[in-house]
Amino acid sequence: MFESVINSGTNPAQNCTISLAAGAPVNLAYQRTNAANAPIGPADAIFDVKVGETLLFVLSMTPAAVSTGMDLFPKVLCDNAGVGKIPGVNTVFITIAGQQIADILSISATLSGDNIINTPHGGIGVMTASAINIGAGDTAGSSDAAVSVSVDTGAVQLPLLLQICQTDAASVCLPSSPLGPGPVSTVIGSAPAFFAVFVTDQSANGVPLDPANARVFLRFTNAAGQTYSVTSAAVTVAAPAADAPVMASSLPEGRWAVMVRSGEGRALVQHPGVLYVRKGGEAWLESGGGTLPMLLRAANDNTPGHFSGLAGKGVVAGQFVPGYSMFMVTEEQNTRLDIWGVHDVRPVPGR
Repeated sequence: MFESVINSGTNPAQNCTISLAAGAPVNLAYQRTNAANAPIGPADAIFDVKVGETLLFVLSMTPAAVSTGMDLFPKVLCDNAGVGKIPGVNTVFITIAGQQIADILSISATLSGDNIINTPHGGIGVMTASAINIGAGDTAGSSDAAVSVSVDTGAVQLPLLLQICQTDAASVCLPSSPLGPGPVSTVIGSAPAFFAVFVTDQSANGVPLDPANARVFLRFTNAAGQTYSVTSAAVTVAAPAADAPVMASSLPEGRWAVMVRSGEGRALVQHPGVLYVRKGGEAWLESGGGTLPMLLRAANDNTPGHFSGLAGKGVVAGQFVPGYSMFMVTEEQNTRLDIWGVHDVRPVPGR
């Protein structure tokens, strides 16, 4: 693997080395590289880092023991400086087995090209990923391995709704993998597999950019729960504008022109519709030739613009900006509806 060491301080870093904690299941060696990542100089040499300087290294890890999977932190330690561990940023996940197993290589990308999921307040951000198996498959002579792909925010709870699907090369969800909370069960072999993660903001005040703590992780595991690969990106949500509408109601009262995406089994269908919400929370959705009755209420924590409730025989949760936009999700057994739209100034009809 490759590593960059940057001195952003005000003093030169002196007598630096790169090492792993005692008990690591691998032996580590490192060597400087040039801009083309070609090794230069002696291996495992002590080095200094000037103020503002960036040094490039190639790290090699030789297995020394079996490991079911762990994060390794190649620690840069100098006489007068050091680097703290930031999972997903300066760590590497490694699994070591006594026999050939799947070796999933995964890499993520974001729309901004800086590995940050930039999400508008009340909106949706996107991360994509590709993965390939360069190891053994589930049967002899094959590289195909059954994998479960899941998404989470690690050890930090974030006010975000995470959804995932497997896509084609054009980033369109496959018919066999409708957008949902996951995990996605699939087979990864020698040809790249593609995935998309949609991050919907559910915060009141946004999520500050904090790559060390605010991250979205995509994990690839086998049926036994053993992790094959992990990739991640930082996530941030813009704070609401100072002139954001005042929440005059805890419910999305009024009429809303919406789009309804339904997923059941392998089917994925999308229809336009209209959502009507009365002051007391009585609501109904007209879409696809049918009507779904709802009873909405303010969110349990009374967060402005957030609501929940019942939809037919299922449950519903959502958020809105008065007179502007709304988003909600309903769940009933294996059926899910994603509903989003804009405010319609026409009145709610009587029933």
